[in-house]
This record gives sequence, C-alpha cells and structure tokens, in this order.
Amino acid sequence: MQGFPRAVQTAQDIENLLALVQAGQFPKDQLIEAIAGIEQRAYLRCPVQGVSTDKKTVTVCYCAEAAAGQVIGNGSAIKITAVKHVADSDGGESEDEMPAQTSITLSKVFPTSDRVILIAAPNDPLEAMGLTAKRLDEIKGAIDRL
Repeated sequence: MQGFPRAVQTAQDIENLLALVQAGQFPKDQLIEAIAGIEQRAYLRCPVQGVSTDKKTVTVCYCAEAAAGQVIGNGSAIKITAVKHVADSDGGESEDEMPAQTSITLSKVFPTSDRVILIAAPNDPLEAMGLTAKRLDEIKGAIDRL
C-alpha cells in the first residue's frame, strides 16, 4: 500500500498512519497492532524459572537490567524491591563467576499465570521514535473514537 512505511520507526510514521486511518485509507486494526508492538518493546521478557512460596520472589536467567525501584509490566504497580544476582545454583556468589540467575523480590504477589516477568528495557522505544507517552495515549484515544 502506498503511504505505509515498511517499519514504524518514527513519531511521524505513527502520525501519518493515524491520518490514513482517519481518512479511511488504512485499516484501524493494523495501526493498533503497530502501536502494541511499540509498547511491547518497552520491556524485556525474562522467562520465569521459579517463584518462591510467598509468590513475591521470582528467579530468572541473569538479567543485568533488573533494578530495585522499577515497576514491572506484569501488573498494576508491582515494584521491584530487591535484586540479587546468583552465580551458582546453591545461592552463593563468586567473584570469578558470571551470575547465572537473578532473584527478583517484588512489592506484591507475582501473577502465577505469568510465565515471563516484564523488566523495563534500558532504552525507551517511544523516546527513540521521538514520541511521548502522552502523545501516544492521545493517538490511541483518537483511534478508539473512530
């Protein structure tokens, strides 16, 4: 289709697609799908290897990006309260070994149905596109009103 970028890489691409949707020249569902893809890039998907009995500590493969104070993408306002990198399976740390796992303690119970924990990505995809979260919300609102 003419006017459709192969990859949505800039804020202008999103604005152009919105204009095409509003003009009835582009399917609304495809723009919604493109926005969902952008929002998914805001998180690293770390497969859960284990959950503690109190369901507040999650073990994943080594994840350097996990840090206390971050909000995970799995639920409303679940914060990371502590992060411990573990070098071996017995829970000990060694200066010579690269950590094999990361133990992440959360402020609330981790949803047991989730098989991945969503850790904030080091680079914000919206910032890289030149788009603000407020403007993206406005665009999503405009799409909803169509």
